[in-house]
Amino acid sequence: MKRLIRTFGLVAIGVLAVLAIYLPKTSPVSAQSAPPTVKCVDGTPAPNNDASQCPSAACNHDFFGLKPWYAYLQLKPAPDCSPIINLAGDPNNPDPNRFNAIWLIGLAVFEDILRIAGIVAVAFIIFGGYRYISSQGEPDNTKAALATIINAVIGLAITIIGAAVVSFIGAKLG
Repeated sequence: MKRLIRTFGLVAIGVLAVLAIYLPKTSPVSAQSAPPTVKCVDGTPAPNNDASQCPSAACNHDFFGLKPWYAYLQLKPAPDCSPIINLAGDPNNPDPNRFNAIWLIGLAVFEDILRIAGIVAVAFIIFGGYRYISSQGEPDNTKAALATIINAVIGLAITIIGAAVVSFIGAKLG
C-alpha cells in the first residue's frame, strides 16, 4: 500500500510540475489593492490599460503552449505581424547591434523541443507508475518500474531547467 501511495505521489508531482509550466501565471488581487496595470508582451504598460491596444497583442500565437519559431524576433505592428528578420551584415538592418535572427529562431525551436521532452517525461512517469502498480511485488519488475520513474523525474527536472534557461536567454537576446 505504501508503494501505491508513493507512486501516485510521484505521478501527482509530475503532473503538477507540467501544469505549473504550461498554465498561465496569475496572482490573486486583494480587494484593497489598486487594479493591476496591464502590460504588453514587451513589458511596457498597455495604452488605456487595454492589452488589445498593444502593438503586438494580436501577434501572439501559440499552439498548446509551444512558442512559434518567431517568438524572439521583433514583429511588425498588427495586423501585419510579420517577423522582422535581421541578418548579420545586412545593409538594410535597422539595428546592426541586434542579435542574429538565425540564433533567435533556433532558441525558439529548441525551447519547444524541451517543452515536448517535458511532456514525454511526464508520460514516462505515468507509465512507470502503471508498471509499478502492475508489478504485483515481483522484485525485477518493481525495480525496473522505479528506475523508469526516477529517470523520468530526472529528465523532467532537466527539461524544466533547460526550458527556463533558454527562455531567459531568448528574452534577453530577442
